[in-house]
Amino acid sequence: MEGARGADAAAEDGAEDTVMQKLMTETFGPSKEAEQESDRVQRGLDKMSELEREAPNLRWLYESPLPRTERQARPLQCLYCHTAKPAVSCAKCKVAPYCDKTCQTADWRAGHKRSCARYQLLGRAMRVPDADAHRMLMTELLRSVRMHLSPFAIAAELSAAETRPAPDGRRFVFVQSESTLAELSLPTARDTCGAELSVRRTVLLQHVTLPEFEKLTQEESGLRLLTPTLGPLESAFGARRAVAKPDDALVLLCFADGYHALASVPLVPDRRVCLVLARDYMGKEALNLHLDDEDQ
Repeated sequence: MEGARGADAAAEDGAEDTVMQKLMTETFGPSKEAEQESDRVQRGLDKMSELEREAPNLRWLYESPLPRTERQARPLQCLYCHTAKPAVSCAKCKVAPYCDKTCQTADWRAGHKRSCARYQLLGRAMRVPDADAHRMLMTELLRSVRMHLSPFAIAAELSAAETRPAPDGRRFVFVQSESTLAELSLPTARDTCGAELSVRRTVLLQHVTLPEFEKLTQEESGLRLLTPTLGPLESAFGARRAVAKPDDALVLLCFADGYHALASVPLVPDRRVCLVLARDYMGKEALNLHLDDEDQ
């Protein structure tokens, strides 16, 4: 019996290898003459990096009014060494606090150079100023998680079709976070005052049907503010009814300050690649992504 299982496993692995080889060829092209396998893999990784950098061509279907919550003032800490009562601020953004010029220069070289504009945008009030800025930051967030989101959407769609089919394929990805969009947009888990964030930055992805979501908005007081999204969701599903295999996912985002938005997000990689990657997500009802985990 063990021999039979071993043979079956070997055959299954061989089939998967064949699928992956075909996928690699279709996606990254055939092996070039005299090209080492490591070079081909690197070529594939470079292509994936290009996909990561590309801005997804999102369609915004609904956006809630901007949040009006005011953030309480927090004591300043040096953004580099984290000591209290910093004496200077970044000369460019006028926001990032530092003990002195030494810490400021060290942090500039360590990465503040790339995120200075983000601190200037949010200010020490940690407030996203307008609708355009909200869209920009949500696009960045979706781009950072889409290599998980797209295969997860496909896997949940396939699993749901077997276990709990919904009329007209009315399923979408519900993205929630206990952090605000401003907090999620920061390069590190410290706010613009230099203080460590009080909540770990995570993003919860769930695949829900429209009837399930409607029930949630009725039964959970914290989700009643999402009721206005039901109409746009119905309209979006109506438009997708004639599409057998859509190349996008409907995604509803909701943040800790109540701001929420509905978007059509293109599948990246494309649906064919996502079908292969989806194997790692089959059977999962939810996916919790920790944004500050280096190995994720």
